[in-house]
Amino acid sequence: MRATLPCAIAMPILLAAHAASAQDMVYSGPVTELHVAPDGDGGASGAEDAPLATIEGARDRIRAVRAQGTVGPAVVRIHAGVYKLERPIVFEHQDGGTANAPVAYSAQPGESVTVRGSRTVTGWERWRGEIWRADLGAQGLEGVRFHQLFWRGQRQPLARHPNADPEHPRTGGFVLVEDQGPRPYESFIYADGDLPFGEWDDISQAEVWTVFGLGWNFAIAPTTDVDREHRIISTRRVRRQYERMNRYFVQNVLGALDAPGEWFLDYATSRLYFWPPEGEPAEVRVPVLDYLIEVRGSIPWPHEYLHTAHTDVPAPRADDVAGGEPVENLQFMGMRLEEARQDGFRLTGANRCGIIACSVTNVGGVGINLGGVASAHEEVGNPRVTPAEGLSGGVGGGGQNLLFNDPCVDCTVEGCDVWGTGSDGIFLYGGGNTAMNNHVFDTGLFDKDCACINLWGDGNVAMRNELHDVPRNAVFLKGNGNLVMHNDIHHTMLETCDGGAIRMCQRNLNLRGNGIIENRIFDTVGYGYPRTSRSFESPYYSWGVYLDDFTCGTRVAGNLIVRTGRGGVMIHGGSDNTVEGNIIVDAGDYQVEHAPIREPVAGNVIARNILVCDGEQRFVYRANGLGQGVRFRDNLVWTRGGPARVYPGPSFPPIDTWEAWLAMGLDEGSRVAEPGFVDPAADDYRLAEDSPAWEMGFQAIEMDEIGCYELDRASWPIDPDAGVVREQPILYTQPVLPVAEDFEIDLPGRPPRHGDVAVDGAATIVVTDALAATGQHSLQITDAPDLRNVWLPRIYYPLDHQEGRVRISLALRLDGRRSPALYLDPRQYSDTGEREYLSGPMLQVAADGSLSAGGRTLATLPMDRWVTLDMTLTLGAGAPQSTELTVTAEGAEPQQVTVLHVSPDFSRLERLVIASIADADAVFWLDDIAIAAVGE
Repeated sequence: MRATLPCAIAMPILLAAHAASAQDMVYSGPVTELHVAPDGDGGASGAEDAPLATIEGARDRIRAVRAQGTVGPAVVRIHAGVYKLERPIVFEHQDGGTANAPVAYSAQPGESVTVRGSRTVTGWERWRGEIWRADLGAQGLEGVRFHQLFWRGQRQPLARHPNADPEHPRTGGFVLVEDQGPRPYESFIYADGDLPFGEWDDISQAEVWTVFGLGWNFAIAPTTDVDREHRIISTRRVRRQYERMNRYFVQNVLGALDAPGEWFLDYATSRLYFWPPEGEPAEVRVPVLDYLIEVRGSIPWPHEYLHTAHTDVPAPRADDVAGGEPVENLQFMGMRLEEARQDGFRLTGANRCGIIACSVTNVGGVGINLGGVASAHEEVGNPRVTPAEGLSGGVGGGGQNLLFNDPCVDCTVEGCDVWGTGSDGIFLYGGGNTAMNNHVFDTGLFDKDCACINLWGDGNVAMRNELHDVPRNAVFLKGNGNLVMHNDIHHTMLETCDGGAIRMCQRNLNLRGNGIIENRIFDTVGYGYPRTSRSFESPYYSWGVYLDDFTCGTRVAGNLIVRTGRGGVMIHGGSDNTVEGNIIVDAGDYQVEHAPIREPVAGNVIARNILVCDGEQRFVYRANGLGQGVRFRDNLVWTRGGPARVYPGPSFPPIDTWEAWLAMGLDEGSRVAEPGFVDPAADDYRLAEDSPAWEMGFQAIEMDEIGCYELDRASWPIDPDAGVVREQPILYTQPVLPVAEDFEIDLPGRPPRHGDVAVDGAATIVVTDALAATGQHSLQITDAPDLRNVWLPRIYYPLDHQEGRVRISLALRLDGRRSPALYLDPRQYSDTGEREYLSGPMLQVAADGSLSAGGRTLATLPMDRWVTLDMTLTLGAGAPQSTELTVTAEGAEPQQVTVLHVSPDFSRLERLVIASIADADAVFWLDDIAIAAVGE
C-alpha cells in the first residue's frame, strides 16, 4: 500500500552543491563562487580567486558582495582538510538566499572535509604509572568542563567505578541502588562493598551516572555528600526519585582512574589525567565549543499548542509562522562535523534550508538540531559553555521535557550519517521539515530518553531512514500531520523500558492526523524490571509502535513488526486510531494491545492485520474492558497450532479459545489460519500467492521502498553492523534484603522510606523524634474515625521468603490515652485464587491492650511502654501450623506463647501487614522492625 505524501516531501531540493560547477546552474543574477582551504590566504598573495582560509571568511565575503548590491546565488566550495574552530560558525538572516539565488556550502566532491570543535591537549608529563597529566590552564583552557575526551578520534570513558565493560557497553559496568535515601530526590543508599570510598582520597568532584526512576529517566548528578556510616550518597536534586534497583556508577574520581582509556578532569586545578590505551597520550582532544555550525534566524511560532494538557489550542495557522527574520535557502553539504560539547548543526528560525550528505559524530548533544531544542533538566547532557534557554514544554512524566527555540520550516536533512551523539540524532521542530535517507545509530549517550529522529510540530516527515542500536526510541513524534514512513528500524529500546521503536505521547486530544506507514521494525528489545521484582528482564516492556497517553487520530498501517518486549502495537487511552494492514510476529505477550485509561475512548479500529504468536504462551489481543471503544475485524491470526487467546484486562478472566472470543460479538470476520510467509525462519515475511490474507483484503507492503538508497548519501553502502556491539544484556539480580527498620535516617514528620503506606482523612503514618525504643526515631501511626476502610491507616512490607526459617521482631508501644486497636498479619498470596491471600500467625491488639490470635487471648500488653514481639516462622512444604511468639515488655520477664496460623496452608512469607482498626482517635508506635532469614 502507499500513502499520499505531504507537500514537504515534494518541495524542490536546492541543487547548488550537487552541480559539478557553478556554470552548470541556472539562477537569477550572477553566481558568486568561492573556495576555502586550510592553507588559503584569501587573496593575500595577490590572486583574487585564491582560496580563503576559513568558512567564516567565505561567509563574510558573501556578505560584502551583497552589501555592494550584487544579489545572486553563491557557492562556497570547501577543500579537503580539518577546520579547527575557535568559535561556532554562525549564519544569520543576511546570510541566507532566495529560491532563485540560494547559498550553498559544500565539500568539494571527492574530498574529505572535517569541521571540529575540540582542542588538542599538549604538555603531557608522566604522573603515576601509566597515567599522564597535563595542565589545561597553561594552554588557555583554565576552568573548562567537559564529559568527553577523544583519543585518536575515539571517545574514552571518564574514570569510573565500576569500570566500563567493553563486551556489554550498554548494560555492563553498573551497581544497583540498594534503597532510597532519606531525601529520595537527592539521596540513595549504596550496597555494602559496592563502592570503595575508603580507598579514594578525594571525592569532591564525583558524579553519579544513573538510569533512575522506573527506567525512564537519566541523570549525571554531582555528589554533595557521602555518609559512609549509613552508606548514603547525596547528590544535587534530580527530577524523579532514586529507587531500589536503579543502576548507576560513580565517575570523575581520580582514585577510580585504574584502567586504560580512563581519564579524570580536576575542575579545581584545571589538570587533566589520562591513561592512554597504548603508548603516550598523543592525539588527545577535548571539546570546547557548544555548537559547530549554527543558523540563527527567527520565526514566530505558537509553541503552546504542543502543550501536554488537554487544551483547545488549535494547530498553528499559516499567519502564525509569517514574519520574523528567518534564514532562508541556505544549504550545507558533504561535510563531517565532530567533537562538540552539544550539537553539530544547530538551526533556529530556518526556512527552506538543507543539510545534505553530511556526517555528524562525537557530539555531546543533538547531531542535527532543527529548532535549537535541549533538555530542560540540568542533570541531562554535557556541561555547557552557556546555559540552555528556551520555552519549557514537552511530554512530562516519563517523557522528554524540553526547551524550545524558534522552529524551522520546510527544511531538509537528507543522506546524512549521524552516530555517537549524546542525545537525539536528528531533531525536527517546526513544520514541513523532512529527514530522509539518513543513517542514525548509537545515539543517547548522555540522555537515555531521546530518539534517532524526533519530530515535533506539523507536517514533519521521517522517511526511508536506517535507524538502529539506540537506548530508547528510533522515532518519537508529537503534533499534527507528521509522517513516519518506509524506515528500516531495528535494535531499539536497548537500555530502557516502557517505550517503543516508534513512540507518540501526545497527552493532548487535539493533536491528530499522524501516520506511521510501512516501516520495518525488528527487535524492539526493552530492558528493565517490574517494580515488585528483584531481577532485570530483557526483552521487557516495549512495543513496536506505542501510541502512548491519549494519542488520537493516528494511522498505523502496513508496518512489519517482529520481536518486541511486550506488544506489537499499543493504543494507550486515545481515540480514532486505525491499526490496519500490519504484519506483527512474536511481539511479546500481546500482538495488539488496547488499553483505555482514565477517559472513555471511541473510534479505534484494528483491521486486516496478520498476527502471529505462540498461542501457548502469548495472547493475540489485549482488549482491556472487553473491547471498550475499539472494533476488531478481518484480522488473520496464527498461533502455530496453539490456542488463539485474548486477554480482556485484569478485571476479567482470559478468553482461552477463539470461538469464545468471536461469540462475544467484538470481532467481525477475523479468522485463524496460517498466513503463508515465504521464509519466516530467515525473517522473510512476504506472503505467498496462496496466502489466505489476500482474500481477506490484505495489501502488500512495499518492502523494496524501505530504508536508505544510494543517491546523495554521505556514505554507501550502509553497514548496520559496523561500529556497534550486539550484547547479551546483563540481567542484574538484587539479593533478598532483610527488613531492618530503625527509622534513624528517616526524616521526622514525613512518611517512612520503606513499606507501602496507605492513609485516609486525618490518619497519618510518619516518623517521629518524640520517642523511640532505641536511637532517636520511631514510627508513629495515628488513626481517626470515619475512614473509608476499617484497616486504615496501614503499612506493609513486601517480602519473598519461600522456605526455611524467618524471624520477625518489632517493638510496639500503645498510647494509654488514645488506646489503639490493630493487627499484624504475615501473609502469603493464594495459588488457587479462591482467596486473595492466606494469613499465618496473625496477631490482634484490642483497645484494652489484650493480645490475641484466632480468638484466643495470649497476653495483655502494657500501655505507654515498649513491648518487643519476636517470632520465628518455619516455611516451605509441610510447614507447621503454629509459631512460637515471645512477648517482652520493658522491665518484665519474657512470655512465650503459641500462635495458631489462620490458614493451615500458609507456607510462604510474602508480606507483613500492620494496620490500625480502631475507627477512633488512636495512636501507637513501631520501632526496630526486623525481618530476616535465620542466619542472615
